[in-house]
Amino acid sequence: MRLLIDVVNVASPGGQQNQVEIARSAETRCPPGWDIVVARAPSASKLESSERLQVLTVDRPARGWAGMWRWFHRDLPQLALRHRADVVYSLSGILSGRLWRRFGTVNSVNNMLPFTPLHLRHFSWVSKDRLRLEILRRLYVRSCIRADAVVFPSLHGLERVSAYAGDLAGKSSIAYNPVPSYVAFDPANPPRHPHGGAPYFFYLSVVFWYKNHLNLIEAYRRLLGAGHALPDLVMAGPPADSDYVRRIQQAIAAGSLASKVRYLGTMPREDLPGWLHHATANVFPSTCETNSFVQGEILGARGVMACSNVPPMPEIAGDAAELFDPFDPDSIGRALLRLASDERRRAQLRGLAAKRAGEFTRDACGEALWRAVLRAEESSRSRRRSAGI
Repeated sequence: MRLLIDVVNVASPGGQQNQVEIARSAETRCPPGWDIVVARAPSASKLESSERLQVLTVDRPARGWAGMWRWFHRDLPQLALRHRADVVYSLSGILSGRLWRRFGTVNSVNNMLPFTPLHLRHFSWVSKDRLRLEILRRLYVRSCIRADAVVFPSLHGLERVSAYAGDLAGKSSIAYNPVPSYVAFDPANPPRHPHGGAPYFFYLSVVFWYKNHLNLIEAYRRLLGAGHALPDLVMAGPPADSDYVRRIQQAIAAGSLASKVRYLGTMPREDLPGWLHHATANVFPSTCETNSFVQGEILGARGVMACSNVPPMPEIAGDAAELFDPFDPDSIGRALLRLASDERRRAQLRGLAAKRAGEFTRDACGEALWRAVLRAEESSRSRRRSAGI
């Protein structure tokens, strides 16, 4: 029996890293008699083949809708046939008729923007971005309805998609993102302090408008204006939205914050444990997620977390975070002040982070993934029997 995991169209940095974790999670719990083939793009995060996991490097199809159609309707079904797959697992959120008619199918949706009316209003009805999101939502919904099984990385994701696709609970699994191994360290030998021993607030995230950097900067500016002595604010992450990066830089300049606020851009992975662990608070004010990989990184590094109170952030953090309203700079500011002034609370959150991280293991994720895969294989077999195949 063979599982084919398709990650060719996963393009975001967090999504690419998550594909590695998901593939390794599947490998850790792979049932007897099964093996795994992962189809990845040449530019994707590094993933090595092993005894039960074969990695295929596949040329990414042409960009745009034509390339996407060709991949899901022609190239991926042919690849699945060539490698004798029994189940195809799409991390892209899209499945074609040729897939669900011929194979057991597992779908996964990791993008909530098309399903969130509040965020859709950010785009004009006549904009290309809005049209793209409306089309994606319909493709995701159709794929989830037709799939034999669906995997969500949070209950929030299941609830958002079910509002459009109907009740999916009977064929869905929740597979929380595993905490990545590269943020772990020996507590007796913590990573070096990256900021010269000085306190700092830290925000790690790919830069998009819905990640809410501007409200964080405004909260920080108001606190300084009120006379509070604050740690520096350091932000890092890939500059995916160049227009929003410019707005961030303009906000820093307009508030005369250049001596206190810095954006470092993309950060080497080996530097992350130190930045996450030693931060006075890791701030995560994002307004739209399915399950942010960054929250798992903070937990795994035993970091102090302050995050949005909108789903799924509280679901992922559990009790290991100080919560705030991401749409209210004053609420963000109050959380920052509490953590900056309360060492006991910070120590408590570090302990809770370590405990919460222990719940998001590769084994736990792998078990949930294989429940979905085995459900899909059984559903496909039943379908073929009914059709006399």
